Amino acid sequence: MQLDRRKLLIGGAAGGGLLLAWSLMPRRYPLPLTAGPDEAVFDAWLKIGKDGIVTVAVPQLEMGQGITTVLPQIVATELGADWQRIAVAPAPVSEICANASLAGRWAELWMPAFARLAENAENGDATPGWLARHYAERHRFMVTADGTALAAYEAPLRMAAASARTLLAMAAGAIWHVRWQDCTAKVGFVHHGEQQLSFGELAEAAVKQTPPDQVALLADAAAESPILPVGTPLVYPRLDLPAKVTGATQFAGDIRLPGMVYAAIRHGPIGDSELGDVDEKRAAGISGFIRLVKGERWLAAVATDWWAAERALTAIAPRFKVHSPIESEQFDTALDQAVF
Repeated sequence: MQLDRRKLLIGGAAGGGLLLAWSLMPRRYPLPLTAGPDEAVFDAWLKIGKDGIVTVAVPQLEMGQGITTVLPQIVATELGADWQRIAVAPAPVSEICANASLAGRWAELWMPAFARLAENAENGDATPGWLARHYAERHRFMVTADGTALAAYEAPLRMAAASARTLLAMAAGAIWHVRWQDCTAKVGFVHHGEQQLSFGELAEAAVKQTPPDQVALLADAAAESPILPVGTPLVYPRLDLPAKVTGATQFAGDIRLPGMVYAAIRHGPIGDSELGDVDEKRAAGISGFIRLVKGERWLAAVATDWWAAERALTAIAPRFKVHSPIESEQFDTALDQAVF
């Protein structure tokens, strides 16, 4: 696979600290990652230290699904990194890291009248089109939901890793006075014959290189670029498990801030539903209940703890008006067609 340089997320990262994102028109956004001591930032997704540690920015929340292993796997394999020298960091909030795939899938929530426009009309499929990407970038829509992590981030992560691998090979080729195309990346080193240099030794010089017009993805990354030493089974020990076992992992539900409040929500059916009349007095006696927040097709209760908010909504029992209800037979027909 060949990648046009104009489409790479690495564009401008090494020189000006700006990255390209494409929606209605090319846009330049600030580079979200910052370099620590002795680190070189390659793009929005990875940086490499002089010690050879490759830090991968993960734009999704860890909710037990192992995303802090899955996404770094993609980078490590395409880059040719040593899995034992992979680190993970939360991706800063950035337009570059927006989840356009989820924005397209949830288009009926933010653009119900024209949801189909958020799909990729050129391909005739349900992948996110330019409108979904524009929405996701504009709102910095880094939402974790609906199993969209790979759909949203596999391509940009592979692009970033392939470009970084190319830059490392170019830096090594310049040192050895050989064609960079004849250099290979494997287990955290760039090789040419008997010569080898580590990623850490090359990182600083690599980010000063200019990527070629075409950057190639590995045709079979797992086969061509093993990320563990020879003789080690090709497996990926999960990066997220030790902290989960010890209880050190901080999930969204673990966050506590001064004066923090909680919300529970009820959504109306997707389509032409709208929130009906609400009797807030039903929740008046619930300890911790603060107030209601109403939307056109949803109702949320805010309280000092989540259980109070949930009890308030249960007591209120919001109802929604549906102007064009779907009959049960339509559900049965749709299920039958999906199964058979």
